Amino acid sequence: MGGGGAEVMLGAIAEELHKQGHEILLLTLYDHHDTFINFPNKDFIEKHIEVKKCSTRVEISFRKKTKITNSLFQELVEEFKPDVIHSHLFEADIVARSCSNNKIAYFSHGHDNMWQLTHLKNIKKINKQALTNLIERRWLMKQYQKTKTTFIAISKDVESFFVENLNKKLRKNVVLLHNGIDSKRFRNDLDRNTQRGNKIKIVSVGNLVPKKNHRFLIDIAVELKKKQCDFSIDILGYGNLQKELEKKALDKNVSENIFFRGNVKNVEDYLKDANLYVHPATYEPLGLVIIEAMASGLPVICLDGKGNRDLMVQGKNGYIFQEENAEMFTEQIIELMNDSRIYKEITCYAKEFAEQFDIINYCEKLVQIYQNSISELSKSTFNGQ
Repeated sequence: MGGGGAEVMLGAIAEELHKQGHEILLLTLYDHHDTFINFPNKDFIEKHIEVKKCSTRVEISFRKKTKITNSLFQELVEEFKPDVIHSHLFEADIVARSCSNNKIAYFSHGHDNMWQLTHLKNIKKINKQALTNLIERRWLMKQYQKTKTTFIAISKDVESFFVENLNKKLRKNVVLLHNGIDSKRFRNDLDRNTQRGNKIKIVSVGNLVPKKNHRFLIDIAVELKKKQCDFSIDILGYGNLQKELEKKALDKNVSENIFFRGNVKNVEDYLKDANLYVHPATYEPLGLVIIEAMASGLPVICLDGKGNRDLMVQGKNGYIFQEENAEMFTEQIIELMNDSRIYKEITCYAKEFAEQFDIINYCEKLVQIYQNSISELSKSTFNGQ
């Protein structure tokens, strides 16, 4: 468990399901990441959710029989007797299907387009890694079918990926369910100051990795400085690109305007203190942080990362751009910050829009999906299938 979006979402699901009276066993494949200290619901998880490290490993071979290094996962399943096994991310999918039980409903959470599942026809370059993925995929597809796995897609883009890359029999098992947030944590009822000439306070959240494209924020900062704007940009997240980004900011003479805050516990405080959210990611499976920003009443300006198309209503809760053009972004930022009427309309709409993604509503939908699968399993068992 750590500061990644999938882990944070998993923690939110576990907490809400527990509050709704469901019994949860949380299995991790590794020790907690250093960023777990800032995990949003760390205290609740540690106090109320049973968490066990599961060291089971699955060795898949093209020629030899699949080898399970440790049977701990199966032992835990037999002890806990779950109605549902819900795995998150590719490696967890493999471990979760190392044992199959026709009385258990299996789920795979599509937090992104799991490239390891890419069908041979969609692979652009065949290399050692691609061949390894194909071997693992072949085994996993059989296990998906054996366990009648349901696939939860967090966006239309992820849904399309599943449909394009799963076997024909599995495509009917794909369900679209956008991720949810704890709305009350980010809700902000204060009016934001948008008068002409006031400081532009931008915030952006995301780990410092290539696809999050933070270098583009520096380009935007350069343009804002050219136009003599008073501004600051808070970047929340950790990653191995920090030194490179700091150097670029220094070289471009905007280091006094950009602040790398690292992995923080109080994301909501930074959102409430800002007056604009900018998301430069070139690929975004959905964008929980975008929903969080909207819940806080922030207009969002972002690049088209495919999954975030589901969240953006152009001109209503912000603006989504197809082109990575710093000058265009900057012009939109200044225009919006100088128009208090439009800004207020977007703020109000963003808050209303974000409410539909509340974690309570999300978990009610998730439980219904669980119950539907459990019911189907019962019918199959009754019919002797």
